[in-house]
Amino acid sequence: MMIKKVTHRFFSAPVLCFLLFIFVSALSRSVSPAVFIPFTEPLDDWQSRDSLSGGNLISVAYSGSVFVVVGNTGTILTSPDGTIWTQRTSGTTSPLNDITYGGNIFVAVGTNGTILTSPDGTTWTQRTSGTANFITGVTYGGNIFVAVGTNGTVLTSPDGTTWTQRTSGTVNYLGGVTYGNGIFVVVGYPVILTSPDGITWTQRTSGTANGLYGVAYGVNTFVAVGDNGTVLTSPDGTTWTQRTPGIYYRLYGVTYGGNTFVAVGANGTILTSPDGTAWTQRTSITANTLGGVVYGGNNTFVAVGDYGTIIQAGTNVWMSVSGDWVYENGEYSGLDAAGTLAITVLGNSQTVNPVVIESDLFMQPDDVLYTNGFIIFDYQGPNDFKYAGAKEGLNKWLIGYYDGSWHDLAELSEPVDAARWYRLRVEINGNTARLYVDDDRDGSGYVYKTEAAFTNTGAGPIGLAALYSHSHFDNFAVIIDSDGDGYLADVDCNDNDANIYPGGLPARIPGTSPVYFTTLQAAYDAAGDGDTIQVQAAAFTESFNLNLNKSVTLNGGYDCGYAA
Repeated sequence: MMIKKVTHRFFSAPVLCFLLFIFVSALSRSVSPAVFIPFTEPLDDWQSRDSLSGGNLISVAYSGSVFVVVGNTGTILTSPDGTIWTQRTSGTTSPLNDITYGGNIFVAVGTNGTILTSPDGTTWTQRTSGTANFITGVTYGGNIFVAVGTNGTVLTSPDGTTWTQRTSGTVNYLGGVTYGNGIFVVVGYPVILTSPDGITWTQRTSGTANGLYGVAYGVNTFVAVGDNGTVLTSPDGTTWTQRTPGIYYRLYGVTYGGNTFVAVGANGTILTSPDGTAWTQRTSITANTLGGVVYGGNNTFVAVGDYGTIIQAGTNVWMSVSGDWVYENGEYSGLDAAGTLAITVLGNSQTVNPVVIESDLFMQPDDVLYTNGFIIFDYQGPNDFKYAGAKEGLNKWLIGYYDGSWHDLAELSEPVDAARWYRLRVEINGNTARLYVDDDRDGSGYVYKTEAAFTNTGAGPIGLAALYSHSHFDNFAVIIDSDGDGYLADVDCNDNDANIYPGGLPARIPGTSPVYFTTLQAAYDAAGDGDTIQVQAAAFTESFNLNLNKSVTLNGGYDCGYAA
């Protein structure tokens, strides 16, 4: 007897016995929102952070293990990663204008000669500066601290505790200071000073009448920024060349790290340059003035500004391991034309357990190249990772591991097309990985393809790969167990929505080693006479063929852990 398109909804766990029975299953999975990770240049991907402060934040420093932000009314914030911030007690209500790290201590400076020091960013001690002038900038280099400020103020200290006033040779406003290649460089309004030791200072010709507020050193180049989009560069602090960044907003801060200069300023302006000469304006997520920026390692930058603004870039950095990876119209394309392997991994990511990894895949047809594409996980190195994806030339969906050779642990042979988009979904739970594919790319029709069990699944990063292929990826997303109940965010065990199947395959035959099934037809066909089939609380729709003479007990309405 064949019944087509029957819908039955299972509720809380009655026990039913049938010689022949009708019920139905769906192959598609309903998916809740995931955390999407954009395929963009890292410095176009800024994320807003909660500063716990509504005041103006002016400067930020990084020690290698902690970020420290300073601002108006003596505000001090700390964070180990630039994401979660904690307010600290500074002991002052004076505005703090700048902060630096060196000699194993932080030094913060501010109005009315304020100087504070801290070994860790948490506990602060006020020091005597010997001046009532505003101190606007501070740096560390050559085993000394140098602080600068209004009325030509220059102070030096060997340890941040005892300070000595120096003669700068000017009464102008001095706004920023840095150290590089054995030279201190100070910029101001409008003045540039240099010194080999922080004690003896020489005035230089800047070539601009605009005020200068920030200065940094990198790739054998000093970069100074200021009013009206002013950018100056110098190889030695003596001779300066004006650059054209293409904007006219005031620039307050500049830093160097990760092979990149980053400058910030009014109206949320963010500029980047590999060398200080050619500049690119980046997409900013704020219109608030940004006063300071710092490099935090691992391609991460943190910028701070008015009204408690903290933004961070580089947390979702795609790092090319091999092959050619480029950003194209919001997509990420991997090309391996050399026949080796194109690999990219998501920096700071881990194969947490359980986890779902999703990505759109377009395998570009080519008469020379293969057509394939993979989500990779537990990446331990270019010859040690696990994969799930497609080999269009072989018409296969695959799961396996790579150790210099491809080891397919599970596969499904069926037509796989090039020149069209698929959406891949890899579910990892324990040592089991399952592959689902949505042919419509809308997230509503995932179809189970295959699964594999690994000997061990570690916490290595996640990423993408293509072998001798030109493959495009888009809408990359990760879903994790955000509430710690052992189930994924979109398949939460506490979710009683009967329109989804939380946790995994919706039917099983229990036992010492339960057997799970994608459809009720498959469970029915596999069940022995007298067996029990457990079914999650869900709506099922399928064509169902009742052709076996056996008695089966059905327990319905289970949650995603088959516990209730």
